Amino acid sequence: MEIEGSYNWANHLEIPEKPVGPRVETVKIGDETRRDGRQGTRQRKRISQHKWETYVEAASKYVDYFDVGFPGSRGNHRGEIVKIVEHSINKKLDVAFSVAGRASKREDVEAIIDVFHKLDGYPIEADIFLDGSQERAYIHGWDRQEMLKAMAENTQFLTRHGIPVMVVLERAFKYYPDEVREMSM
Repeated sequence: MEIEGSYNWANHLEIPEKPVGPRVETVKIGDETRRDGRQGTRQRKRISQHKWETYVEAASKYVDYFDVGFPGSRGNHRGEIVKIVEHSINKKLDVAFSVAGRASKREDVEAIIDVFHKLDGYPIEADIFLDGSQERAYIHGWDRQEMLKAMAENTQFLTRHGIPVMVVLERAFKYYPDEVREMSM
């Protein structure tokens, strides 16, 4: 397979004449501080559970939702996520929560479902991510079709458990239009 590089979206000619969706009336602010800080493997000093709870409580005045973690990561991260959400429920904070996971990994999806059950079905969103570009698959030797199939199966698995899903296409600016179309099917 030959990789040509990134697609130049500035030269994209297929621009719709009318908006493809409804006009957005409200801007929502999301906070991914905890997720991004926890998914790294070289975190030197952990922030205490109490500090995270206090942060969510204070920031909830300005933030609509929090991505509170990556439950498929190591350690007691699932328990920490549950404690933060339970703290927010007890404080009656008006915020929503999401958790992250790799779209093609069943163990990440099962970890999200586990958190959902530990919260007795309290609504959380699954933000599953995938870099499904042909370029990345080629470089890493991944079977792209298997990854896309796993993403579709895991998305269905989450929705069957009553968990809304947002699929995040990592590095989407580098995808060719046909790749975006294929991944959205």
